[in-house]
Amino acid sequence: PVEPVESADPRDVILGILSSNGGDLVEYDDLVAACISAGSSGEAAEDAIEHLRDVTMEISEPSFGFFSSSS
Repeated sequence: PVEPVESADPRDVILGILSSNGGDLVEYDDLVAACISAGSSGEAAEDAIEHLRDVTMEISEPSFGFFSSSS
């Protein structure tokens, strides 16, 4: 398979969505879909969500499957 020449970092996509939605919760599937449409793989999107939630703690999951920005 041919890799896209320019794909957005899924972490940037996720943080962009969560910072621009006025603090509303965003569903997991919507975050993954946004990353895929930005040229990322579903697996990369899932890894980015886990990393942002568990490692850098930039996002939180106040309700199962729904995410918000931690800031």
